[in-house]
Amino acid sequence: MTALVLPRFVMPDPWRLLRPLKLDGQWSPRQRVQFQDADPGVHSIGPDPYYEDKNVYEIATGLGLSSGLKLALDAGAASSYASGQSWLDLTANGYDFFRGSTGSTESTDPTFNGSSGGLSLSEYWSSDGGDYFTYDSSNETWMNKLHKNNAKYSILVGLYHGDTLGIPYALFVTQNAGGNSVGISVWIQNYGLIWRWGNGTSGGSKGHNTISNDRYTIAGVSVDESSATGGWAMANGDFTNFNPTYTSPSTASSAATLSIGSFEGLYPMPSAAKYYFVLAWEGVALSKSQMTAAYNALRLRLGI
Repeated sequence: MTALVLPRFVMPDPWRLLRPLKLDGQWSPRQRVQFQDADPGVHSIGPDPYYEDKNVYEIATGLGLSSGLKLALDAGAASSYASGQSWLDLTANGYDFFRGSTGSTESTDPTFNGSSGGLSLSEYWSSDGGDYFTYDSSNETWMNKLHKNNAKYSILVGLYHGDTLGIPYALFVTQNAGGNSVGISVWIQNYGLIWRWGNGTSGGSKGHNTISNDRYTIAGVSVDESSATGGWAMANGDFTNFNPTYTSPSTASSAATLSIGSFEGLYPMPSAAKYYFVLAWEGVALSKSQMTAAYNALRLRLGI
């Protein structure tokens, strides 16, 4: 009787499978492999936990979103805050923010919570109901371009908010409390994310109106002022389109120094607020796929 001989199974070499792909850089088991296609966003494969221990700057650059990235603030990163009176920019630009309105200790200073470098949901800025952050110099050129003709920018903020009915949570503001003042504002109020621009005498606002109360939220806007279809607001991965075109945009500088958490000191961070991070791009408007990728990675980092 002739013995039956079965074919020997050989485990395929994983590197042989990966060789046909055009990879960016090197790969290790905890690094997300990136490759490019016709989409302007960078698509990734690999283990999502890669982002759990990365700061927001590392996440943005890891997703291929470094172009136009002007500002990256992260309460959970030791290089963004360890002690002192400033929330430090993680990019090489050095666009740092004062706690409160100056570099001195004062009643408007937000309070740091958690452990420096903890990179978790436990690291955030809280308020006693009267706190905010102020850019530590006169507005930079890019900050003064956000309200001007052909402006192009994107903003992403991570926070916890309580009852938003009637209580504004200012996220990114270069206007004063006058709604038509020169500049732009992004804030949460009345269950919605609101984006507004002003030219000094008139202005307009758009937004996303489906944000629930008492929740962790990653909110963002993307604006390409030159395109009637180039604007959208994003809240927790859900998008609302809007026309971002300005009417008679001002050529003047912004009415107020860039603030996170207030309208030039008015309507400061509510006592229920927890602010986690701020990312801002200028000269670049993120696509929906890029913003979605950023949202998914940032949500994983926070654990929400």
